Amino acid sequence: MTVQWHREHKLNVLAIYAPNQPARNEKFWKEVLQIWQEENLPKSDMILGDHNMVEDSVDRLPSHADNANTVDALNEVKHKFQLQDGWRHTNPHTKAYTFLQQYTSSQSCIDRIYVSGTVLKNSFDWEIETPGISTDHKIVSMRMTIPQVPFIGKGRWTIPLYLLRNKWLLSEIHSLGIKLEKDLEAVKVERSQISNPQLLFKTFKEAVAMKARHLAKTATL
Repeated sequence: MTVQWHREHKLNVLAIYAPNQPARNEKFWKEVLQIWQEENLPKSDMILGDHNMVEDSVDRLPSHADNANTVDALNEVKHKFQLQDGWRHTNPHTKAYTFLQQYTSSQSCIDRIYVSGTVLKNSFDWEIETPGISTDHKIVSMRMTIPQVPFIGKGRWTIPLYLLRNKWLLSEIHSLGIKLEKDLEAVKVERSQISNPQLLFKTFKEAVAMKARHLAKTATL
């Protein structure tokens, strides 16, 4: 599936549900490559779904390795599209599982999201969590942005709303406002680089913010 990511950017996603039996699983990945080549499909940016196998024994409990041929077949697909397991890359030493086999109590991390280097670089909040629907699998999730998105900080500081009813703060702001009015009248006669309405208003805002910050700290102690 190709989806419009942002403006001219598109994201190619392959959603899969691989067979459980090792031989069929191996054949599945080989068929994926074959279809991609025959139909000349665009390079996949992401492969996600139930892989019904793991690459490393650390992703099974009790720990054991999966069929080597099956793992090799998946590795060929990963190499073809230059993809890697985003959750495992972000949590290299963490043990977490997405599926519990009720009869044997064994667990495995068979649900994964493989992403390209560009997607991985611009992704965050990788999680394994219980979804909001009835299912015997946990879900792997993450957030992603596009490379061109500018950094967005915390934004401008604002006075906490609960302080706007504080009588002391309102009185202080009122006094600062009266002083600002007088100073603005004075610069009407003589304006300079160091004494003008813009600088006076800047000083007023900084003084109000300083008093509000001080009150906010003392109010939360």
